[in-house]
Amino acid sequence: MAREYIDVLRLPESMPWHYSQAVKVGNTVYVAGQVGAGEGSIEAQTQKAYESVADVLANVWPAEPVDDLLHERWSKMVNNTMLNPVSAVGGMRSAELLANADARRIAVRLAAETMRVAEAEGHPLARIMGDYDAADVYANAAGESDAVERGLEARAANVGPGAMTSMYQDVRRGRKTEVDYFSGLVSEKGAAYGIATPYCDAITALVHRVESGDVTPSPESLRLADG
Repeated sequence: MAREYIDVLRLPESMPWHYSQAVKVGNTVYVAGQVGAGEGSIEAQTQKAYESVADVLANVWPAEPVDDLLHERWSKMVNNTMLNPVSAVGGMRSAELLANADARRIAVRLAAETMRVAEAEGHPLARIMGDYDAADVYANAAGESDAVERGLEARAANVGPGAMTSMYQDVRRGRKTEVDYFSGLVSEKGAAYGIATPYCDAITALVHRVESGDVTPSPESLRLADG
């Protein structure tokens, strides 16, 4: 497969060497580590490194540096928590999950609990999954709207039939899951802040019961999350 060498020049002309370099093979970019360089303070040099890495990654997919990495991690945590445990307990591939009314309903409630904890941590999320405003998620979780659930249902048609979450793959292979770092972590932090997380509590316990063989993954098992 052909290789394309990527160089990014964001340094002053007085510094002639190539600052950022990567190799693109097919649709994959292999990026070397970056160090601060150039002129100005360490903060300015670091910012230049961020921008150069983003330029390299943009050869594959739009990329931009962010100031609050924990905000992005909490955003990803919402996605992981609302989909991974649900698929593991429900025994569903991704398209099946999005097409299932119970799965969507529980996923939205998991998302709302995770967002409340993220806000308590100092990282309020205005939108999730790129499409759904926080107010809509909270309203849907409270039963005042079904806008997010309808949006998730519409996504099912765009997901390949073989796609599945990493946690469902773990369950299928009899491996220990990462649920304690998803919904389990939300429950732990929620308790510390006095935030109720009944769905995170329930889904975490159910995944552990699946791991032990006490519960068989199925759409029927998923309803146990309702308590």
